[in-house]
Amino acid sequence: MRIRWDIEEVVAMISIYFRYKSGEIQDLKSELTKLSHALNYRADILGISHDDTFRNMNGMNMIFQNVTYVDTDGQEGMYGVSSMIYLSLIHISEPTRP
Repeated sequence: MRIRWDIEEVVAMISIYFRYKSGEIQDLKSELTKLSHALNYRADILGISHDDTFRNMNGMNMIFQNVTYVDTDGQEGMYGVSSMIYLSLIHISEPTRP
C-alpha cells in the first residue's frame, strides 16, 4: 500500500536534512528512526490505514536522499524527487520567490 507523503511529513524530513547538514544531528539513523515512529503514530491518530512498510527506514532513507538530490542540484542523493519535495525546498531556500 503506497501512501504519498504529505506536506507536514516532507517539512519534517527537510528539517532533519538541514539539521544534519549543519552538524546539529550526529546520528542520522537515530533521527530517521524517530521520525519513522512519529509518522506511523501520526497516521494512526489520523486514522490513515497503512501496513508495515509505511514510512519504514527504507522509505526514510529514500526521501532523505531525494532531499539531498534537490539541495545539491543533483550532485548527490537520489534522483526521482516528488514535486512536493522540490517545491518545498525551493520555497525554503528562496522565500521571496512567488
